[in-house]
Amino acid sequence: MASRHKKPNSRITARSDANIIESLHKQFESLNKSCLGYDAGDEIEILNVCARLRVILDTGSPIIQQLGISKILLFRDTSTHRLDNDRNICIANIQCVIIPGVGAKWSPLYDDWPKGHARVEDQPFKNWWNDHIMPRSVEDGFDRTPIYSRRDIVRFAANQEGGAHLGQLETDFDELTRDNFTAEVAFRGPSGETPFIPSQGNPVYACIRQIGHEVLQTLDKNLRAALNARSVVYRA
Repeated sequence: MASRHKKPNSRITARSDANIIESLHKQFESLNKSCLGYDAGDEIEILNVCARLRVILDTGSPIIQQLGISKILLFRDTSTHRLDNDRNICIANIQCVIIPGVGAKWSPLYDDWPKGHARVEDQPFKNWWNDHIMPRSVEDGFDRTPIYSRRDIVRFAANQEGGAHLGQLETDFDELTRDNFTAEVAFRGPSGETPFIPSQGNPVYACIRQIGHEVLQTLDKNLRAALNARSVVYRA
């Protein structure tokens, strides 16, 4: 009987901070590229945005955890869910952009902000990632009570449309994307008022694009300070 040779034990080498930061730079550039691709009209890039966000924030060992800054790094928060609904027509971190004479479209907020409201301060990661910001649709349109977090939204899209769980559509994801999650607009002109037209675009995609915007701004603005707090030398 032939003897079996044992396979050598796998060797694991701890990654240095410099190596992890280099990986973060690559993820940053890839995230930025996918965000710009979405802006240019390629909606499928949102799935790549989800993938990059999960590597940085949400995998088994996300990069911010590997660097030891998940409890230090402050995140840009552009969600409007804390604002007065009667004085603010935005939803979560997205807006309904009116296209005169054409209709409306769900869009990321980017750096816009509802006039007359103070901006929200940067948030600790745990709060930013897990706070409920997005409402769900109901039979009459949508209930503006925040139900879903950034974490929920990114995972829903990654699992339902990114290939991880392509089975029966989850009710939660359906409530975020069904047709009645919308706003309707009409226009008045010389000939009278037009019929009401539903806003176009996927609100979940717009929200994920804005999450990408928040993360890019967070890393650009606050990464150095978070690493310095850990006495890690940072070189851009």
